[in-house]
Amino acid sequence: MGGVGPLSSENVGRVAWLALWVAVIADSRSVAIGYATTRRPRAWQRRRTRRLGFSIVELIVVVAILGIVASIAVRRIGGMAQKSRIAVLQMTVRNVSGVVHEYHGVHGEYPPEILAEWFTTGVLPANPYFAGTPTVEVVNAPGVTEPTAKRVGGGNDPYWYNTANGYFRARVGATVSAEVFATVNLGGARAGAGVVSGGGGRAGGG
Repeated sequence: MGGVGPLSSENVGRVAWLALWVAVIADSRSVAIGYATTRRPRAWQRRRTRRLGFSIVELIVVVAILGIVASIAVRRIGGMAQKSRIAVLQMTVRNVSGVVHEYHGVHGEYPPEILAEWFTTGVLPANPYFAGTPTVEVVNAPGVTEPTAKRVGGGNDPYWYNTANGYFRARVGATVSAEVFATVNLGGARAGAGVVSGGGGRAGGG
């Protein structure tokens, strides 16, 4: 999965490690200067000068540790979100492909469009990579199994359907790899091949 800009785990981790190195260098310099310029205080002086709170170096170390922990958390949360999106789209592709296959078995041809009435919710399932109302780009292109544009954005619909052969595809996010596109679309499986549709010829709701 690609980064998420300035809040990516890589950027957080880099800042954290940089802060940690700054703390180490600052601490070593302060120790060297202290030995070179001060003399050992008497016991009563040590008691009177006992400090309260944290030094700047200690605060930098704390911030660095928190940054490292945050970078790990961001990476794990991002990975979980990606898996969730993939699972949702795989279900949509599987259900729609199953209904398309059933339609072809009954009518001898593929449906001319993807209908909202196929779904128990009465609407096309949302695409997690697309913020607007989900729509389908319908084409009639024999021999074509997937769209040239595999990502949403730039006017591309979140879903793609070919009436010539029944292939239904879900587009992915602009920063998502081609491998994720293949995974979302069940490895490029043909519509209805080895899939089970929702009961009664209706796809499950998204």
